[in-house]
Parts: sequence; structure tokens; C-alpha cells
Amino acid sequence: MKRYKLMKLLPYLLVVAICLLIGGGLAFISQGTSANSLRAQGLVYPNVSRVSRLTAVPVTKITYVSAVSNVVKERGKIVYRDDKTGMSLFLVSDGGLDIPILFRDDSSLLPMLTEKSDQGQLANEPHYVMAMVDDSDKSKEFLQSIESYVTNKTGQRVFIGGTLLNQDKAETYIQSMKLVSYLFFALALAVLGFTAYRYSAMRRFWSQVYQVLPELAEDQDLLVSQSQFKSKQLGLYLYRNYLLVLGAKERLIDLSTVLGLNLDKESNNGRLKSRLILYYDCDRYETVKLRPYSEIEGRAFLEGLMAYLEKHYPHILLADERLAI
Repeated sequence: MKRYKLMKLLPYLLVVAICLLIGGGLAFISQGTSANSLRAQGLVYPNVSRVSRLTAVPVTKITYVSAVSNVVKERGKIVYRDDKTGMSLFLVSDGGLDIPILFRDDSSLLPMLTEKSDQGQLANEPHYVMAMVDDSDKSKEFLQSIESYVTNKTGQRVFIGGTLLNQDKAETYIQSMKLVSYLFFALALAVLGFTAYRYSAMRRFWSQVYQVLPELAEDQDLLVSQSQFKSKQLGLYLYRNYLLVLGAKERLIDLSTVLGLNLDKESNNGRLKSRLILYYDCDRYETVKLRPYSEIEGRAFLEGLMAYLEKHYPHILLADERLAI
């Protein structure tokens, strides 16, 4: 039964491992925003963008291009113009490519980068900036529209590859990644708690089985080799006077106390969903769900069980009309 317990818990443990892996990965990436941590982790442009849509750009130089205006044209004529957008266009160099990037004029990062760039400090000690990659059609149109403008303005060839680095969105995106990582950690804890509950329930069940049937504690293979009726597919084992049901919930049923039994079957897309309805004295009853199985074979197994019970347990009313809830 140790293998049975492991197979029952394995799917839950796999879910926990996947949640921890995803949550840990997101937390690892979202935490790597400082220059030192980015260098240590090797998060170098453009590898990270493939994983998280975030790019760690090693800025070695920053060049002002112009202020950004919001211009609306209709049929080639300007119908609206706003020169007070609070945004400016810069080129940031990673040592090999010049990449257009939009900064807010009140950005706290901008004056620090500009000062270090003017002093030549960035060339020797680049400042790593985390920015989000925006692959929308609107961003690509914007890049294409400014390519010639930036080239003429600065004399530098810019890197245009459908990549607009939006520093303003980066922090929000990083915080979102952190939140998602926390959600995955919470899900892992919830599944781990449920796994512990299922393990505890199985331990109680098998302790009950070993107490009633002590020989199974010595040789667990007896349940398979000496059961009068068994169906691994449905999770049914009739051993001595006990019916063991292994499924979503394990049950140990003492057939000597059962007065009646009904079968409730439902077929769905060739799969048979069935349950046993057991009746006891004092108008007590309980419902035990069986494992879903192929309809044809499942019906054959259940008919075999009913035939065996009818022959060896005549005191049990089987599928009798007098049995009603």
C-alpha cells in the first residue's frame, strides 16, 4: 500500500513543485532590479525579455533627442498638437546599440543617468536599467516614424527591432510579477496543506484497516492475492467480510452490518460514474463513490460484484425497490 499512497499524493506534490518553480522564477526575476544583482545574476540584454518581457539594459551612454509632442493629423494636416506631454525622447547605448527610450521629465532616474553620462562614468561602470518590452503595433509604428528623425537629429543609427523600452511601465510590471509569484507561493502552500490532509486521512484509513485486518499489516499483497472479489480499475477489494473502496475517499465497509445496497450509475462519453448506496439499521445510509472507468468493463465489474454479494451475502437486499432514501 506504500506505492498506492505515493501514487495518490504524487499529483499534488507535482503541483506544489510546479507552483514553487514558477513562483520562485518570477520572484527571482522581479527581484533583480539593482545594478549589482543584475550583474551577479547575468541578466544581460536581451536574454531576459524572452522569459519575462523585461529587459535589463546596461546603459553606457544616454543622449537627449527632443521633447515628445502629441500630434494628431487628418488627411496630412495637423488638427491637434500638444507640446506639453511631460515626456522626452532619449537614446540609450548599451555599448553596441542605440535604443530609443521614453522618459518622463520628472523621472528620478533621468538626472542621475544624464550626469553620469556627461562625466563619462557610464562607459566604465554601466548602470543597468530594467525596462519593459512593448511589442504592440502602435509601438512599432512609433519606432518606424522616429527612425529617420532620430538619425538626422543625432547622426546615430538607432536600433529598431519592434522594441520600445518604456521605463514608466517597468516598475508596475515588476510589482505585478512579484504579486503573481506570491499567488503561486500561496497556491503551493494551499496544495501542500491539502496534501498533508489527504496523507493524514490515508494514514487513519490504513490504521483502521490494519487494526481490523492485522494480517495485511504483515503482508499487504494479501489484499490483492486473496480477495474474493477485486477490481483495481474501480478500486474495489472484497477481503473476508470487508469491502475496501480505494478512490477519492477510502472506505472500509463491514458487510456484516450492511442491510441493503443499491447501485447508482451514470454514463458520460463512454465513462461510467458509479456509486454504492449502503443501508444500515436505524435508517442510516451512506454513499460511496467509485472510480470512473470505461462503461462496458465497468458495468461488467459491477454486475460481477452484485452477483457475488447475492450469492455469499444473502442478508443484504440488492437493488430492492424497498430501498429508498
